Amino acid sequence: MRLHVRSLRGRLVILLVLLVAAAIATGMLMVGLFRQSATARVSQADAEIGRACDAIAGAYRFYSAQWHGPAPGLDDALLRRDLTTIVQTALRNRPGVEGGIWQDEASLAYAFPTYEGSGPKTDVPQAELARIQAANRAALMEDRQVTSRFDTASQILLVTACPLPGPFPNLTGWTMARVVTFAGRSYQQLMAGLGVLFATALAAAALLTRLTMTWSRHVSQIESARKAHDVAELPRLPATGERQLDRIVEALNEAGSRLANARQRADQLARQIATGERLTAIGRVAAGVAHEIRNPIAAMRLKAENAVAGGAERKSEALSVILGQIERLDALLRRLLSVTERDQPRCERVGVGPFLDACIASHRLGRGQADQARTRR
Repeated sequence: MRLHVRSLRGRLVILLVLLVAAAIATGMLMVGLFRQSATARVSQADAEIGRACDAIAGAYRFYSAQWHGPAPGLDDALLRRDLTTIVQTALRNRPGVEGGIWQDEASLAYAFPTYEGSGPKTDVPQAELARIQAANRAALMEDRQVTSRFDTASQILLVTACPLPGPFPNLTGWTMARVVTFAGRSYQQLMAGLGVLFATALAAAALLTRLTMTWSRHVSQIESARKAHDVAELPRLPATGERQLDRIVEALNEAGSRLANARQRADQLARQIATGERLTAIGRVAAGVAHEIRNPIAAMRLKAENAVAGGAERKSEALSVILGQIERLDALLRRLLSVTERDQPRCERVGVGPFLDACIASHRLGRGQADQARTRR
């Protein structure tokens, strides 16, 4: 069975390819949307930590403007507590943002007010310490707000630092936020969605493949059965188990039964016609034979009656006529016996006068028989 676009199997194969392509395209779209969502969240986090760093700088300027007299040392516990309060105040309404105040190589204050752990977080993350230090150093060198981005396998780390002018030299404020990319709940939901999508596509592909193979096998069996028998003697096809295909099989079986019955009726009618034609032919032959036999018999009967009623001269004439009619009947019987044989034409010289006299005598004899028959009626 050749694969063709117009065939059922060709359409099922095309549908299968389209289904797989749609599943792949949908998966790629989902991944793309997730990445775009991650990019949007990175941009949002970048803007948020920038505003948070500005908030720390603003709070610090307000705090340092109230000082009158010499500034305390940076190791003063009260100063560190005030700086920590500044950071907490600036970050308390910014979920996921942590930050602090930095000088040279040391952290003076740190706060993470929105930390979702079991207790407050008070220590600078040691894993990101070098990155925080590098961002603060860059802000001091450029004397402006600086944002650094660090990409990892599961998240994007954003660190923003801004210089804090005031009574203390080399002081900077910093903020940090993490954006989860391919990890966490969102990533798990994405993977679950992709899994369901590809499982559904796989199940649909398996069903379409099974349907294609099943229909192809049944159609091939129907074709083989049709080719192995005459069109007028189609065998009865078994059911396939496929509802739609069984309707076609049932229609073929019904058509085969009707065709077989029609052929039987046609054969029976042909036999009846042939029998009728033979009987008609036999009747015509019998009528012709009866006519040919009846005339000589009637002539012999007439002559025999005349001979009985007359003298010796009439008897001699009657016997001669009777012998002639007997020869006529004998010739007729020979012709009937050799009716299946082809007659060969035979030429013979005859005298015209005697031939015409014989024909006239036969005609007179036939008229005499007819007159006698009318007399008897």
